Amino acid sequence: MALIARPLAASQQNMDESDYVSQFDKWAGFVDTIPILRSILNANADAVTASWRTSGKNGRTMAENLDEFDGNGKESFKLIMNNAIKVAKIGGEYYAEIIFDDDEMPVNLVTLPPDGIKQVVKKGRIRKYEELKTGTTWRPPRG
Repeated sequence: MALIARPLAASQQNMDESDYVSQFDKWAGFVDTIPILRSILNANADAVTASWRTSGKNGRTMAENLDEFDGNGKESFKLIMNNAIKVAKIGGEYYAEIIFDDDEMPVNLVTLPPDGIKQVVKKGRIRKYEELKTGTTWRPPRG
């Protein structure tokens, strides 16, 4: 499983211990009811993902692999990334699970519900993530 998340706000980094759950639904409500906000958000996501490409020695192979991704069903890789940008801008973070095949090659990227993940923070660092429905936990990669 891999996660993409932005750092916590400075006010949260100073807490000794806390849990954080996105208020995605609250902010998505603003986007749903304010057409100009929704238009700006869509235009930004479209601009970022309009001409994605892979490059390098294995660029073509990687592009072919990414073309096989179907997200949560019938999404292309471009649409997965477009939605990821929107979710991250609305709720502050985006969570996804990378699905691997038997050869440890990524074969899909499945979006997790932004309001269904809890971050457990201690001394200003994310110590673990917990999926609220299932109770599944995992630790962020060490870097």
